[in-house]
Amino acid sequence: MLSGFVAGALAGGALSYSVFHAFTWPLDDAVMLTLIRWSFILWALALGCIYAGGLAAYRLLRNASPLHNAAVFASLYLLLETALQFVTGHYYIGALAYSVDYLPLSMNLASLGGDALVSFLIAFTSALIGECIALPRARLPRVAAQGALLAAGIGAICIINTLYLQPRGAVRHVQVASIQDGARGESAFAHDYDGMLSFPALSKQLRNVAQNGSDLIIYPLAVANEVVYTGAAPANGYGNLKFVPRAALQSWMQANAPTSSTLVTWDITYSGGHYLQNYDFWRGGTLAAVYSKRDLYAFTEYTPTFAHFGFGPTPAPISPGNTGGVTPIDGLFVSDLQCSEIHLASLARSDAQEADLFLNIGLEWIFPGDLGEQYSLEAAQYRAAENNIPGIRATIEGPSALIDARGKIVASLPFNEQSVLHGTLDIPESHQRTLYSFAGSYPLYAGVAVLLAAAVYRRKVRSPGTRG
Repeated sequence: MLSGFVAGALAGGALSYSVFHAFTWPLDDAVMLTLIRWSFILWALALGCIYAGGLAAYRLLRNASPLHNAAVFASLYLLLETALQFVTGHYYIGALAYSVDYLPLSMNLASLGGDALVSFLIAFTSALIGECIALPRARLPRVAAQGALLAAGIGAICIINTLYLQPRGAVRHVQVASIQDGARGESAFAHDYDGMLSFPALSKQLRNVAQNGSDLIIYPLAVANEVVYTGAAPANGYGNLKFVPRAALQSWMQANAPTSSTLVTWDITYSGGHYLQNYDFWRGGTLAAVYSKRDLYAFTEYTPTFAHFGFGPTPAPISPGNTGGVTPIDGLFVSDLQCSEIHLASLARSDAQEADLFLNIGLEWIFPGDLGEQYSLEAAQYRAAENNIPGIRATIEGPSALIDARGKIVASLPFNEQSVLHGTLDIPESHQRTLYSFAGSYPLYAGVAVLLAAAVYRRKVRSPGTRG
């Protein structure tokens, strides 16, 4: 158990430090901020205890079969990782699946059982190698043959799955351009001169991009660093918020937005007493469609009810939108997964029944460096592969990427580079639904539950309790 505690504390310490100590927390109270930042020590100790408990359970449920033992270990690990994903709001950057997102095999497996299946199989393989190292040499050939047979079976399933997921019918080639400023400073926004917006740099970029024949142009930020309001402006703002009327933004769009392409911007709006975080789809100066974020993230988009403990209000108290998640644009059905929504696999799976394309615009400003941005890009790859639907990850800082239906990055820009991402996404007339899109990861978790229940039962049979 001591070895499990040490391993858990070391791994948990590194992860929780990156989460709690290095985050940019929107807090007003300095004492509370200090306590939260240094709470990574408590988290490290807690994770050490959890790992020690998991290792103790693993030892109790082991038997003479290395394959059984590896499956028990992987099952216990998967339950731990799932719990950590829940606690961190699906931002558990230590998830095993995200360490192998560059492998086509990982994306193929994700289409069968999601990123949870990938994490399970990595844990299973690692445990099986450990079991084999401890085996007597005479038993190795038999276990190796069993492992090879299992690997061949998984390989055959992946080959069949690859053939099944091939696109059917005609394919539409969609030209995409995503503008990346490389920073999120004032240079990334328009200047407001008493309700008249001026943004020469973006105006020039839009003209150049439109000349390249792009179907979809993305500016992954608001044009104005202000809340866009419709009707009357709010009587009482929040903090240093500034407001600009919708008419001013629309006037700028009429003068600068391409008429032959759809331009997507990411705005905070105010209407009817509610702040909303929107994707605005522009066609020339006309607002063709709007998507309001459905699932909000605590502390960055809304303040929980225990604000009196020192948690200051967010820049604007965002309300969840009541619009659907799939937006029809120019003959395409776009699944809108805004910022943190890309980490909600169930949301993407629900949208995938109608969608042709995933669109994820985000900005992971609370993370240090490119840690959060890279994690969200990997999540976008998994959402694409899980549902056999291509996707776009666009962010003002980078990395931005176009992702095909197999989760492979077909075009990208690195972090902090100022440029325009150009590329083509192939959208089939009809895409084959994956096993994951039908059943999610539920079969995997059901199998884990049965396996652990059977292991506990066998343990009780081998060690019956004494009678009083």
